[in-house]
Amino acid sequence: MILFWGLSAVASQFDEEVAYARLQKMVQIGHRYYGAKNRNQAIEYMRNQFTCDVWVVQKFVVEEPVSNKKYTLENHICRIAPELSERVVLGSHFDTRLWAEEDEQEPNKPIPGANDGSSGVVVLMGVSDLIDQKRSTATLNIGVDLILFDGEEFGRPHLGNYCVGSRHLAQNIQELYPERLPLKAVILDMVADKDLMFRPELSSQAKFPELYNELWSLGLTVAPEHFRTKPWGIINDDQTPLMELGIPSALLIDMEYEYWHTQQDTLDKCSAKSLKITGTLMWQWLDLQIFQETR
Repeated sequence: MILFWGLSAVASQFDEEVAYARLQKMVQIGHRYYGAKNRNQAIEYMRNQFTCDVWVVQKFVVEEPVSNKKYTLENHICRIAPELSERVVLGSHFDTRLWAEEDEQEPNKPIPGANDGSSGVVVLMGVSDLIDQKRSTATLNIGVDLILFDGEEFGRPHLGNYCVGSRHLAQNIQELYPERLPLKAVILDMVADKDLMFRPELSSQAKFPELYNELWSLGLTVAPEHFRTKPWGIINDDQTPLMELGIPSALLIDMEYEYWHTQQDTLDKCSAKSLKITGTLMWQWLDLQIFQETR
């Protein structure tokens, strides 16, 4: 029998203060859209916060839909136990948006991206810390890929071309997974809102209800006031290309975040508590998937 004791008993596992400090640093370094001044510095910082066995970088060229200019983007994949063919994916986009079309005052300026583009990444960093700690006392049965997707924010409203990083990975899936597809995938997006609220994403829940049942049964135990069972509508995000390959995929997103794609997506709208809730959920879920206890 497995018992889940709630957030208070497991809070020490996922370090929300470290996660929030990492979030602060990412916002401080600055924008991560293609061509941003400090983009390479931000990527270097992110990679240094993960504990990986090996990094894989996928570079690819895409055309911006308005200017028709071509840009080189790059997915960064932190592989843990790469020798294992059975694998689970956790992912989040790391790029921030070049436009703020939901902002009435400054729609043509890049957004800060504190929640949208940063929060999921710092949760993955914390998960990598916890995997590394537990490997000293337990055996990994299943490998893990922590994927930082580029270009999720590449598109424009009504023009498409969103989620180009996850679409590139899906189109070239044999490069990473020559023997078999990942067993499951969970994508994080906007997970640090002070007023955190998660609902299932409709299309992936309809296709893979068992995965959502796993996540929501844990979520309703960890922090029931932050999880609802009534789904959002259909959200095309980085889970969509994976789902279309038949990989059981889920999207953990707070679509009630009122500062989405505005200049107000700033650090003060995020909280360490919300990072703790998300990180605790993901760690509890992943722990059940990948480890065999050493007796």
